[in-house]
Amino acid sequence: MTDAGTRNAPGTGVVAQRRAHRLGVHADRFPALTRALAEGAFAPTEDDPLSFGLTCVPDGAQGPVESAARA
Repeated sequence: MTDAGTRNAPGTGVVAQRRAHRLGVHADRFPALTRALAEGAFAPTEDDPLSFGLTCVPDGAQGPVESAARA
């Protein structure tokens, strides 16, 4: 991931600061979300669902392409 991508990834940098600010302003309206965030429910992990999905798309397309090539 590029430096800019890391800075703006969810849970880091500018995105995290903006989310924390917005939630701080409206915490009384969203108590469950406030608790979930405080407990790390949306903290970044090593398992990146976007990367996983982007890996699956080409893998899923590979089967039909190979089948067509054999036909």
